[in-house]
Amino acid sequence: MKKQAIAKNFFSFHAGQGGRRRGMGLPTALLIILIGAALMTFAFDAAARFRYMSFQQERMYLDHTLVTGYIEEVKGRISKYNSEKKHALKKDLSSGDVITMAEDLLLTEVPAISGVLPQYNLNLDIPIPERQQALTLRVYDVSYAAAQVAEGISSTALARMPPPIPLMRKVVGGHDGLKPGGDTEDPSVSKPGQGDYTGIEKSEREGSYLIRVELFNVVNGQKVRTRLLEEAFVQIASGDKD
Repeated sequence: MKKQAIAKNFFSFHAGQGGRRRGMGLPTALLIILIGAALMTFAFDAAARFRYMSFQQERMYLDHTLVTGYIEEVKGRISKYNSEKKHALKKDLSSGDVITMAEDLLLTEVPAISGVLPQYNLNLDIPIPERQQALTLRVYDVSYAAAQVAEGISSTALARMPPPIPLMRKVVGGHDGLKPGGDTEDPSVSKPGQGDYTGIEKSEREGSYLIRVELFNVVNGQKVRTRLLEEAFVQIASGDKD
């Protein structure tokens, strides 16, 4: 009987120890599960953020290359035309014409160069439905003089008007030299070593331009501008005039 009591007490003791162990193991397992779930959530969130940032960077890169591609194309077309024709592409504006809006300075096309390049449109409104975007391209002749701008035009119209980059030719002693259009030097004055000053005239071989490209996201049929890129450049046609 004594041996049976000892055995019973022994098994009762170990059964109690096992129950306590199982009672302690359950919270630990739950804690491990919760930590694992938190780590998985953090990893998923970090991956989603990285994917979103990568997408945005890719979109920005594609937008930039799209816009700059059009600018480089226009510069190349105008430069090629000017070089082939030996005179600069210009808006048909005389010194007496009054400019009232930016559209007065618009160049609409580069004429075809026979045997070299076809006509190229400079006034573009391009839908890009696969990217839910739209693009506009405008090219302005900015060789005008500031004095040609009409007085009293609205501030909105004035803000849209590209600033002038007038180019003039100073003929001195039979030699040409570029001179800004705003120069007020007295024509009667001659400079030592430069011969006689014979006046200032516009050069037909020098053109100055501003290219404006705007990119829009199309949201519910409405255009929201996301990028505006402008580049001004001066191009001088080489060779003698025709």
